[in-house]
Amino acid sequence: MICMTGRERNLTQLRERISKHPEADLHEVRLDFLDPLPSREALGALPRLDDLVVACRPRWEGGGFDGEETQRVEHLVAAARAGVRYVDIEWRAAPEIRRRLFRHLHPYRRILSCHTDGASAVRLLPEMEGEPVGGIKLVVPVEGGGDLLELGRLRSEKLLFLMGSGELGRVTRLAYPLFGSRGTFVTSTPEAATDAAQPSAQEILDFGLREVSPETRWIGMLCGRRARTSRGVRIYNPLLREKGFDVRYIQLPIDDLEHSAALLRSGRFLGASVTIPHKEQILPLLDRVGVEAREIGAVNTIVVDGETLVGENTDAVGFLAALGRHCDPAGATAAVLGAGGAARAIVHALLSAGANVKLFNRSEARRKELSRAFGVAAAPLEEAKEGAWNLLVSTIPESAVAASLLPASPLTDKTVFDITLSEWESPLVREARARGASVIRGIEMWAFQGREQLRRWLGFTPPADLLIERAETIYGERRG
Repeated sequence: MICMTGRERNLTQLRERISKHPEADLHEVRLDFLDPLPSREALGALPRLDDLVVACRPRWEGGGFDGEETQRVEHLVAAARAGVRYVDIEWRAAPEIRRRLFRHLHPYRRILSCHTDGASAVRLLPEMEGEPVGGIKLVVPVEGGGDLLELGRLRSEKLLFLMGSGELGRVTRLAYPLFGSRGTFVTSTPEAATDAAQPSAQEILDFGLREVSPETRWIGMLCGRRARTSRGVRIYNPLLREKGFDVRYIQLPIDDLEHSAALLRSGRFLGASVTIPHKEQILPLLDRVGVEAREIGAVNTIVVDGETLVGENTDAVGFLAALGRHCDPAGATAAVLGAGGAARAIVHALLSAGANVKLFNRSEARRKELSRAFGVAAAPLEEAKEGAWNLLVSTIPESAVAASLLPASPLTDKTVFDITLSEWESPLVREARARGASVIRGIEMWAFQGREQLRRWLGFTPPADLLIERAETIYGERRG
């Protein structure tokens, strides 16, 4: 069940939102944002009256109403008499306030709400269940993976909405059935959000939020808290629905990996992709690690087998498949920029394909570690500019820095591969092409390693070119 909310300042804006978004099952009306507060007659004239949830959130509960409680109750009673479906009643309101509102509402039409912390939610839920209400709404701050696990333990037949607040709370709002919630709140536009965690109307479509159910299975994307966007979410989710899979791919920007591993073992996950900065740190938390992933020393794919977490690596095979469309690495003199988990996979792949590899990285400790692990030469990052290579592979996130390391001589006999994904064509790709090099974009490696991940999770192997084509659409939207 999808409830859309917003920060409309007048009834004209509110009517426009309700009419424009039929995909939402319910629409929340925030009286505390409206100026002036509408009459009973004005509320009764709103469209989709039987799909409206009316709240007048006081400042002491994080809302915008700062008047007398008696005045606030009068407006909520007017909404009840106007015939709206639900009226939101704060658990922290004085008992006599709750009783007065109860007199004007059938129990089915009462939503009892509370914004509280996780420990208090565990304590309060049984008390709230004892009240004669049709549903309970709990909003709890989510700071880390432990909070997500705590919320996942809350269960009640009356729990209509259980949502996390804050950036990480988005997980609870997208994957709401995982947390025992029957519905979630979304916003019409990011600017209209009443909480940073609220998904937007566009995400309803991208994510297939209306079709999510308790039977839905999940694939996580273990990423750092700095990760803002994922093309995988916008590509995989529509594609999987088209192919009949009741599966969703969701970002899990959790820094504490122990809690991430526990979440994957909850019984609802098929697996996870693993991105920066977790590809090496996740290894001790896995039950099994595949041979190639162990040799590489990094995992980018987790397959859940019962409660067993199996670590695998598809970066190496994805890299070679993308590279093979442009050149044969056998005998190449390859320079690899960077020394993270992706660099480990690429060095391993190049060596297995018969290339001669030299590693370049800022950190002396990291480049020495990889040099010893793979038996390759290593040097400071700036020495890559000497150009003693015919294949350059950059794994460093600062593509402009990589571009500054191109040698001054012509690049007509060289291949440059930038695996970064922040742009359709990175500064390194643009500069290398302008100077005559053959170039490979990061989206090609992403597509080939992604199709291999999907095969391991679902037995489904889409064409890499299909994934690239859909990615181009997303990058095109950003350029536009």
